[in-house]
Amino acid sequence: MASTSSIPIGNDHTQLFQTLIKEQGEEAIESRRNIHSKVQGIGEAIRKADEEWFNEAVKIQRAIVSINDFQRAIRKPYLATTTSTSARPQSRANGNDGSKNSLDAWRGVQHLTDKERDEIEFQVKITIKRCLARIKELEEGENVRKRTTVGLSHNPFSRLLGSATTSAFPGRSHPLYAEQLSQHRFAITQYLNNKLAQTNARMGDLQEARLKAQRVKQINLAGSAATLTSSNGTEKKREPVAGSVRTTEAKGKSQVPNEVLSLDQPYQSDFSSSQLTAEQIQQFDKESSALVESLSDDLRAVEAAERKLSEISELQTQLIQHLGNQTEMADNLHQEALGHTLEVGKGNEQLQRAKENNRQANRFLCIFLIGSGLGLLFLHCEYKEIW
Repeated sequence: MASTSSIPIGNDHTQLFQTLIKEQGEEAIESRRNIHSKVQGIGEAIRKADEEWFNEAVKIQRAIVSINDFQRAIRKPYLATTTSTSARPQSRANGNDGSKNSLDAWRGVQHLTDKERDEIEFQVKITIKRCLARIKELEEGENVRKRTTVGLSHNPFSRLLGSATTSAFPGRSHPLYAEQLSQHRFAITQYLNNKLAQTNARMGDLQEARLKAQRVKQINLAGSAATLTSSNGTEKKREPVAGSVRTTEAKGKSQVPNEVLSLDQPYQSDFSSSQLTAEQIQQFDKESSALVESLSDDLRAVEAAERKLSEISELQTQLIQHLGNQTEMADNLHQEALGHTLEVGKGNEQLQRAKENNRQANRFLCIFLIGSGLGLLFLHCEYKEIW
């Protein structure tokens, strides 16, 4: 007791030790909070990325539906062959709304000019190309997600270890979850590509129908022009014949044979010399020039429609190639799904074997402990008897 009481009080570091323990505990708590906040931040970023991806897919689907509705609404005035002034509202014609490439500006229009039809075709083509580019961006985003997602090992023990850890998104890196998500997103992009291809084909059908209507109109105009020319020639032939007949009747019956002989010659000379007035000649020239100009406009419109049809065909080819690539990706995903299924089955078998080995090890350990305890007890009893 004397030696214990002789320890100086100044060597007592209990307060310092408790202070250090408290500081270390606060630092550990703060580090855990930081790690937890970082994990929550990563999980929130991943959830936002998923929401943005699906929201973009919904926007693309709505854009495709809007194009289809617009095509159905504009079909009648678009295929009309009557040439009329623009019935487009003044606010749209001036472009005051600032939506030059918006298809909604054309809704409710009853009559269209050829220039406005060309503008509609251009806007639809641009909208389809934008939708295709946005679908490709979705596919690229999905590829980035596949590359950046950390996958767990196929070993079942590592899967059990991963499932035991706390995380804001524990199942995201699991192979089955990643596989299901990839298949779901692939189905979405494939659906959008199919709908866009159908929309593009429908626009091509509209352009072909317009081209056929223009050709029929051109044939009808040519036939009406030929009919008008023949009717004008027939009227001009009848006028000199009627004049000759009236002259013959006034001269009397005795001169009928000579006048009948002279009836043919004045008719042929008058018709061959084309005794037309200057006004009639000018009118025929105007009609001919107007007919030639109309046929030239129709020819230019037909050539422009053929060029646009070729552009639509090229875009359709691109969509078909894109769908072919997606089909190959679908086959690859199917093969990967089969591989994952086999690996999961093997993992379950290994897990069952591990459980059985664990049971056997526990039994062996229990038997060993019981035997060693009995052996020690026996030695203890023998030791007591000897002493």
